Amino acid sequence: MKIIDKIKEYLTKGITIKPKVAIITAVVSAVSMCVSYAGGGIYKLDNLVMQEAQSQIEELKQSDNEITSEIKELSDKKENLNNTLNSKTDVQKAIDEYNASKTDYNNQISQLNNDITSLDSDIQSNQKELDEKKAAAEKAAAEKAAAEKAAQEKAAAEAKANAVSQNDNQSYTVYITNTGSKYHSSGCQYLKKSKIAISKDKAVAQGYTPCSKCHP
Repeated sequence: MKIIDKIKEYLTKGITIKPKVAIITAVVSAVSMCVSYAGGGIYKLDNLVMQEAQSQIEELKQSDNEITSEIKELSDKKENLNNTLNSKTDVQKAIDEYNASKTDYNNQISQLNNDITSLDSDIQSNQKELDEKKAAAEKAAAEKAAAEKAAQEKAAAEAKANAVSQNDNQSYTVYITNTGSKYHSSGCQYLKKSKIAISKDKAVAQGYTPCSKCHP
C-alpha cells in the first residue's frame, strides 16, 4: 500500500481535524527519517508521493482553518440567538407584567364601579328619605298654619262674643217717666208719678240722658 493511501486511511477514521493534521505530519516525518537512514534503499519514497502528501496536509490545514472560522461564525450566531432568546424572554416577562397590571387595573375598575353603584343606591335612598322628611315637614307646617288660623278665628270669635256679652252687661235696666227726658235708677224721687222700665241702651238710643240726682 502506498504511503498516501495509508494517510488517506487515517483521514477516514473518526479523528478531529487538528489531530488528523498532527498524525499526518508525524507520519510524513517518520517516513522521511526512514528514507534518510535507508540511504536511498528499500523504503525510498517517490518525490511525487511526498509532494502529494504535503499537498494533502496543506489542504487539511486549510480545511481546519475554514472549519474553525465556521465554528466561530456558528458560535457568534449562537450567541446572537441566545441574546435574541433573552430579549424574547424579557419581552415575554414585560408582557406578563403588563397583563398582570391590566388584570389589577380591571379589578380596580370593577371595584370602583361597584362603589359607584353602592353610592348611587345610597344617594337614592337618602333622597327618598329627604323627600319623605320634606313632605312630612310641609304637612306639619300646613297643619300648624291651619291650627293657628283656626285658633285665631276662634279667638276672634271669642273676643267678638265677649264684646257682645260686655255690651249686654253694660245695657242694664233703668227707668223713665211719662213726661221726663231722663232715665233713673230704681228708687229715684222723680219716679213717684210714673216708673217705666227700659234698658239703658234703648233709653240712650231714644234720647234719654242720665238723672243728675240718682246717677243711674
